[in-house]
Amino acid sequence: AFLGAKLDEIDGQKRISHFVFTDSDVAIVDDLRCIFENYPQFHLALTFRNNKNQPLNSGVIAVRGTREGIL
Repeated sequence: AFLGAKLDEIDGQKRISHFVFTDSDVAIVDDLRCIFENYPQFHLALTFRNNKNQPLNSGVIAVRGTREGIL
């Protein structure tokens, strides 16, 4: 529903807003803009925790705020 509403909004916009979804226990400690700037080829990216002994979850979903990314 959220991304569907954003899809309706992006057609007339010149500025792109990207979206990052995290679990509630994820701590963001830096600017995530570099994900979208350094890796321009993806529309949807995700991370996952390989090490179950890791004390913090690292699950992140990044969605490029373009029509292709949202679809």
